[in-house]
Amino acid sequence: MLPGVTPGFWALVGLAGVLGGVMRSPLTGVIFPLELTHAWPLVLPLLLAATSAYALSALVLRRSVLTEKVARRGLHLTREYSVDPLEALFVEEVMSRDFTVIDSLERLDVLGASAIHSRQPLYPVLDEERQLVGVLTRGALLREHASNSASLVGEALLHSPLTVYPRDTLREVAQLFAEHSISCAPVVERGAPKRLLGLLTVEDLLHARLRDVHEERRRERVLGARPMRLHDASVAKVSI
Repeated sequence: MLPGVTPGFWALVGLAGVLGGVMRSPLTGVIFPLELTHAWPLVLPLLLAATSAYALSALVLRRSVLTEKVARRGLHLTREYSVDPLEALFVEEVMSRDFTVIDSLERLDVLGASAIHSRQPLYPVLDEERQLVGVLTRGALLREHASNSASLVGEALLHSPLTVYPRDTLREVAQLFAEHSISCAPVVERGAPKRLLGLLTVEDLLHARLRDVHEERRRERVLGARPMRLHDASVAKVSI
Protein backbone atom coordinates (compact mmCIF):
# COMPACT_ATOMS: atom_id res chain seq x y z
CA MET A 1 0.00 0.00 0.00
CA LEU A 2 2.95 2.34 0.66
CA PRO A 3 5.72 1.28 -1.72
CA GLY A 4 7.92 4.35 -1.33
CA VAL A 5 8.49 4.27 2.42
CA THR A 6 11.94 4.06 3.98
CA PRO A 7 13.07 1.05 6.09
CA GLY A 8 12.61 3.01 9.31
CA PHE A 9 9.12 4.20 8.45
CA TRP A 10 7.19 1.62 10.47
CA ALA A 11 9.50 2.04 13.45
CA LEU A 12 8.67 5.76 13.52
CA VAL A 13 4.96 5.06 13.09
CA GLY A 14 5.10 2.54 15.95
CA LEU A 15 6.89 5.05 18.16
CA ALA A 16 4.24 7.69 17.44
CA GLY A 17 1.50 5.18 18.22
CA VAL A 18 3.06 4.18 21.54
CA LEU A 19 3.51 7.78 22.66
CA GLY A 20 0.00 8.73 21.55
CA GLY A 21 -1.82 5.68 22.93
CA VAL A 22 0.12 4.61 25.99
CA MET A 23 1.33 7.97 27.25
CA ARG A 24 -1.76 9.87 26.01
CA SER A 25 0.48 12.44 24.35
CA PRO A 26 -0.22 12.54 20.58
CA LEU A 27 1.69 15.77 19.92
CA THR A 28 4.77 14.36 21.60
CA GLY A 29 4.33 11.26 19.46
CA VAL A 30 4.68 13.43 16.36
CA ILE A 31 7.34 15.89 17.44
CA PHE A 32 9.70 13.45 19.18
CA PRO A 33 10.32 11.16 16.15
CA LEU A 34 10.75 14.20 13.90
CA GLU A 35 13.36 15.66 16.23
CA LEU A 36 15.28 12.37 16.17
CA THR A 37 15.20 11.77 12.42
CA HIS A 38 14.31 15.13 10.79
CA ALA A 39 12.07 13.15 8.45
CA TRP A 40 9.68 16.04 7.89
CA PRO A 41 7.81 14.40 4.94
CA LEU A 42 6.47 11.87 7.46
CA VAL A 43 4.51 14.45 9.46
CA LEU A 44 1.12 13.32 8.15
CA PRO A 45 1.61 9.55 8.74
CA LEU A 46 2.96 10.22 12.23
CA LEU A 47 0.04 12.52 13.02
CA LEU A 48 -2.47 9.91 11.85
CA ALA A 49 -0.78 7.15 13.86
CA ALA A 50 -0.50 9.16 17.08
CA THR A 51 -4.05 10.55 16.86
CA SER A 52 -5.58 7.16 16.04
CA ALA A 53 -3.76 5.47 18.91
CA TYR A 54 -4.82 8.23 21.33
CA ALA A 55 -8.47 8.04 20.22
CA LEU A 56 -8.52 4.26 20.58
CA SER A 57 -6.90 4.39 24.02
CA ALA A 58 -9.30 7.09 25.26
CA LEU A 59 -12.37 5.23 24.01
CA VAL A 60 -11.45 1.68 25.05
CA LEU A 61 -9.50 2.14 28.30
CA ARG A 62 -10.97 3.68 31.43
CA ARG A 63 -7.59 5.11 32.43
CA SER A 64 -4.07 5.48 31.14
CA VAL A 65 -1.94 2.35 30.75
CA LEU A 66 0.68 4.05 32.90
CA THR A 67 -1.68 4.09 35.88
CA GLU A 68 -3.54 0.82 35.27
CA LYS A 69 -1.40 -1.21 37.69
CA VAL A 70 -1.82 1.40 40.42
CA ALA A 71 -5.60 1.42 39.92
CA ARG A 72 -5.76 -2.37 40.16
CA ARG A 73 -4.17 -2.14 43.60
CA GLY A 74 -7.25 -0.28 44.82
CA LEU A 75 -5.99 3.27 44.62
CA HIS A 76 -8.45 5.74 43.13
CA LEU A 77 -7.16 7.60 40.09
CA THR A 78 -8.86 10.06 37.81
CA ARG A 79 -8.91 9.44 34.09
CA GLU A 80 -6.83 12.50 33.30
CA TYR A 81 -4.00 14.18 35.16
CA SER A 82 -4.99 17.50 36.72
CA VAL A 83 -3.67 20.02 39.22
CA ASP A 84 -5.16 19.86 42.69
CA PRO A 85 -7.07 23.16 43.15
CA LEU A 86 -6.08 23.21 46.83
CA GLU A 87 -2.45 23.22 45.69
CA ALA A 88 -2.99 26.20 43.37
CA LEU A 89 -4.81 28.50 45.82
CA PHE A 90 -3.40 30.34 48.82
CA VAL A 91 -4.98 31.08 52.19
CA GLU A 92 -5.13 34.81 51.53
CA GLU A 93 -7.35 34.20 48.50
CA VAL A 94 -10.18 32.50 50.39
CA MET A 95 -9.83 33.51 54.05
CA SER A 96 -12.57 35.50 55.73
CA ARG A 97 -11.79 39.10 56.68
CA ASP A 98 -15.19 39.81 58.22
CA PHE A 99 -15.47 37.95 61.51
CA THR A 100 -16.09 38.50 65.22
CA VAL A 101 -13.23 38.99 67.67
CA ILE A 102 -13.40 39.09 71.46
CA ASP A 103 -11.56 41.29 73.93
CA SER A 104 -9.55 39.31 76.49
CA LEU A 105 -10.73 41.65 79.30
CA GLU A 106 -14.42 41.16 78.55
CA ARG A 107 -16.55 39.18 80.98
CA LEU A 108 -18.11 35.99 79.66
CA ASP A 109 -21.53 36.75 81.12
CA VAL A 110 -21.83 40.08 79.31
CA LEU A 111 -20.73 39.02 75.86
CA GLY A 112 -22.88 40.56 73.18
CA ALA A 113 -25.47 38.61 71.26
CA SER A 114 -23.53 39.31 68.07
CA ALA A 115 -20.69 37.07 69.26
CA ILE A 116 -23.09 34.30 70.27
CA HIS A 117 -25.10 34.28 67.03
CA SER A 118 -22.30 34.84 64.52
CA ARG A 119 -21.99 31.06 63.99
CA GLN A 120 -18.21 31.13 64.03
CA PRO A 121 -16.59 27.87 65.14
CA LEU A 122 -13.70 29.84 66.64
CA TYR A 123 -13.36 33.33 68.14
CA PRO A 124 -9.95 35.02 68.11
CA VAL A 125 -9.19 36.78 71.39
CA LEU A 126 -7.23 40.06 71.29
CA ASP A 127 -5.53 42.02 74.05
CA GLU A 128 -5.47 45.79 74.59
CA GLU A 129 -2.91 46.23 71.79
CA ARG A 130 -5.09 44.25 69.36
CA GLN A 131 -2.63 41.37 69.38
CA LEU A 132 -3.74 37.75 69.20
CA VAL A 133 -3.42 36.06 72.60
CA GLY A 134 -5.51 32.95 71.98
CA VAL A 135 -8.84 31.62 70.76
CA LEU A 136 -12.14 30.65 72.30
CA THR A 137 -14.17 27.85 70.77
CA ARG A 138 -17.87 28.33 70.14
CA GLY A 139 -18.75 25.42 72.40
CA ALA A 140 -16.79 26.87 75.32
CA LEU A 141 -18.28 30.31 74.73
CA LEU A 142 -21.84 28.97 74.77
CA ARG A 143 -21.24 26.98 77.95
CA GLU A 144 -19.71 29.91 79.80
CA HIS A 145 -22.40 32.30 78.57
CA ALA A 146 -25.20 29.93 79.62
CA SER A 147 -23.72 29.55 83.10
CA ASN A 148 -23.45 33.35 83.49
CA SER A 149 -19.81 32.98 84.42
CA ALA A 150 -18.33 36.20 85.79
CA SER A 151 -14.78 35.25 84.76
CA LEU A 152 -12.89 37.08 82.05
CA VAL A 153 -12.42 35.76 78.54
CA GLY A 154 -8.67 35.66 79.11
CA GLU A 155 -9.17 32.99 81.80
CA ALA A 156 -11.07 30.58 79.53
CA LEU A 157 -9.27 31.00 76.21
CA LEU A 158 -6.98 28.49 74.51
CA HIS A 159 -3.42 29.77 74.40
CA SER A 160 -0.99 29.03 71.53
CA PRO A 161 -3.61 27.89 68.99
CA LEU A 162 -2.75 26.44 65.61
CA THR A 163 -2.31 29.28 63.13
CA VAL A 164 -1.80 29.45 59.37
CA TYR A 165 -0.11 32.00 57.11
CA PRO A 166 -1.50 33.91 54.11
CA ARG A 167 0.90 32.29 51.62
CA ASP A 168 0.23 28.72 52.76
CA THR A 169 -1.46 26.61 50.12
CA LEU A 170 -4.89 25.24 50.90
CA ARG A 171 -3.51 21.74 50.54
CA GLU A 172 -1.07 22.38 53.39
CA VAL A 173 -3.87 23.80 55.53
CA ALA A 174 -6.17 20.86 54.79
CA GLN A 175 -3.43 18.50 55.94
CA LEU A 176 -2.97 20.49 59.16
CA PHE A 177 -6.71 20.48 59.82
CA ALA A 178 -6.81 16.69 59.36
CA GLU A 179 -3.77 16.06 61.56
CA HIS A 180 -5.06 18.21 64.45
CA SER A 181 -8.79 17.42 64.00
CA ILE A 182 -9.82 21.07 63.77
CA SER A 183 -12.10 22.95 61.40
CA CYS A 184 -10.95 26.55 61.83
CA ALA A 185 -7.73 28.48 62.40
CA PRO A 186 -6.73 32.16 62.64
CA VAL A 187 -4.55 33.57 59.88
CA VAL A 188 -1.55 35.54 61.10
CA GLU A 189 1.40 37.30 59.49
CA ARG A 190 4.44 35.06 59.15
CA GLY A 191 6.87 37.62 60.57
CA ALA A 192 4.45 38.74 63.28
CA PRO A 193 2.55 35.73 64.69
CA LYS A 194 0.43 37.94 66.98
CA ARG A 195 -0.97 40.06 64.17
CA LEU A 196 -4.36 38.70 63.15
CA LEU A 197 -5.16 38.95 59.42
CA GLY A 198 -8.17 36.70 58.93
CA LEU A 199 -9.97 33.48 59.74
CA LEU A 200 -9.97 30.27 57.70
CA THR A 201 -12.56 27.51 58.06
CA VAL A 202 -13.26 24.19 56.39
CA GLU A 203 -16.13 25.89 54.56
CA ASP A 204 -13.60 28.22 52.94
CA LEU A 205 -11.66 25.20 51.69
CA LEU A 206 -14.86 23.70 50.27
CA HIS A 207 -15.77 26.98 48.58
CA ALA A 208 -12.36 27.01 46.92
CA ARG A 209 -12.94 23.49 45.62
CA LEU A 210 -16.44 24.43 44.49
CA ARG A 211 -15.08 27.41 42.58
CA ASP A 212 -12.70 25.11 40.71
CA VAL A 213 -15.58 22.76 39.87
CA HIS A 214 -17.61 25.65 38.44
CA GLU A 215 -14.66 26.78 36.33
CA GLU A 216 -14.23 23.26 34.97
CA ARG A 217 -17.92 23.06 34.07
CA ARG A 218 -17.77 26.38 32.25
CA ARG A 219 -14.76 25.20 30.24
CA GLU A 220 -16.42 21.91 29.36
CA ARG A 221 -19.84 23.37 28.64
CA VAL A 222 -21.05 22.51 25.18
CA LEU A 223 -22.04 25.48 23.09
CA GLY A 224 -25.78 25.60 22.75
CA ALA A 225 -28.10 27.49 20.52
CA ARG A 226 -30.11 30.35 21.92
CA PRO A 227 -33.83 30.50 21.20
CA MET A 228 -34.52 31.65 17.67
CA ARG A 229 -35.83 35.15 17.19
CA LEU A 230 -37.87 35.71 14.09
CA HIS A 231 -36.89 39.04 12.59
CA ASP A 232 -38.75 38.40 9.40
CA ALA A 233 -41.50 36.07 8.32
CA SER A 234 -39.11 34.15 6.07
CA VAL A 235 -35.72 34.63 7.83
CA ALA A 236 -34.64 33.28 11.24
CA LYS A 237 -31.24 33.94 12.87
CA VAL A 238 -29.74 31.59 15.39
CA SER A 239 -27.00 32.84 17.73
CA ILE A 240 -24.45 30.36 19.02
